[in-house]
Amino acid sequence: MTAATDEMRRRLDVPVDLVPDAVLDQFLAVATGLITPWLVADPAPYTDLVNEATIELALKVWDVSTRGTISMDAVGDFLAPAPSATPGLVRSVFGVLGPAMATGGVSV
Repeated sequence: MTAATDEMRRRLDVPVDLVPDAVLDQFLAVATGLITPWLVADPAPYTDLVNEATIELALKVWDVSTRGTISMDAVGDFLAPAPSATPGLVRSVFGVLGPAMATGGVSV
């Protein structure tokens, strides 16, 4: 279990027997994939902000998944949010992510 997985589990208040670490890790991986293109070339100085934004975005993806915006493919891998949902989800964490963004927090 990573610190991010542990923190996500704490915020969701879900037990391991109900939601395995692998499931939470997949949501964190999706969030990481959505955030990474927006980051500066060296986000190391902003590690805490990037980690917090990743957890917040993973929680948002978790939240929309219960409403059908996210689904699993035939082998049980989670699919990223529908393209129409993605920009709004990512922008929702720009307040935390701002200093670590290549565009300085500006998006169009």
